[in-house]
Amino acid sequence: MNSEHQKILSVDQLPDDPLKMPPPYWRSGGAIFHLQDALWELESLLEELVPVHARTEALLDKYYREHPEEDQTEEAGDEFGDITEDLFHLEHQIQLKAEIASLMSAIEMEDMINRFCVFNLHKDISESIERLSPPEKLLVAVAAIGKPGTKNTSIFEAVRRLSLWRNTFAHGHCVDRPTKSLRHNHLIHPNDYPGVPSVLAEMRELVGGFVRISDYLKKISINRSTKAKSADVEQVRKSLGKISNYRFDGNNYVYDVMLSGQEQQKVATALKLLIGSEGPERKSKLDNVLTTLDSVKARLVRLEFGIDTGKPHSKLEIQKLLKMSSEHLAKERAIALTRLSGVVNFIGPGTA
Repeated sequence: MNSEHQKILSVDQLPDDPLKMPPPYWRSGGAIFHLQDALWELESLLEELVPVHARTEALLDKYYREHPEEDQTEEAGDEFGDITEDLFHLEHQIQLKAEIASLMSAIEMEDMINRFCVFNLHKDISESIERLSPPEKLLVAVAAIGKPGTKNTSIFEAVRRLSLWRNTFAHGHCVDRPTKSLRHNHLIHPNDYPGVPSVLAEMRELVGGFVRISDYLKKISINRSTKAKSADVEQVRKSLGKISNYRFDGNNYVYDVMLSGQEQQKVATALKLLIGSEGPERKSKLDNVLTTLDSVKARLVRLEFGIDTGKPHSKLEIQKLLKMSSEHLAKERAIALTRLSGVVNFIGPGTA
């Protein structure tokens, strides 16, 4: 049968039995592509955040030494604005893309449930539940194929959370405030305004829930058309994994950025390779990457990797020399390796 014969031109051509459907054709609203694009943008923005955040922190340390609280003149305020402008703009872009990713994952989630209903439920059932909310639709759909009890699972909670977030955002409300009334939502100052750490944490929860819902629907599908893996969802999973490599310590206003332990190890491996390399550019490259660190973090790195002496120091030796606790040393090391992540580019992709 050629593609022209397979093309459905009228709903009258569709069978009532979902398992007798012709080769699947499902035209989605395309939210998945907006979700992918937002996540790709977030990957780039977070990579950019590391050096911009480090540079801003260094400049602010100098600024506060020169301008104590009692010396906040108009000129000092202008200087503060110049120092923080790039970081604030970048943080704003990250928050925008995180919100787009959250919204689009909620929209795509409902599209997945709708597709599941059409390809797994008899027409009489699927059309009867079309106007239900996504959580209600999920409960009826999975019970109809013999999988009751979903209401008490994390999958149902993920559907509920995504639907609630989307409805709150779509109706013009603040997603971090109760929607009990317009006064509650719009006129009461929150205890903590959203920032990069909290918005990214919420986005990871919501998009992660979207991925789990997709996995669950594939697992329980009785129609092979909805059992197949989606390359688009796998790309979302991959991007979410990369974004999850960034950790934040602090609050929404003052925080440190740290890569995951696995990513830190890649940087450490790359740094060792750079230190062990030969050639006239070795020293200039090392000096260049170490300028991104303050004096304490730079000394920590020099001691651990034996940059000056050729003899690497142990963790206990560094603790004694720097007079740090184990926890403090671990945090300073994590921040230092995160800020040195660009060293991986010096040795080529895949080497570390």
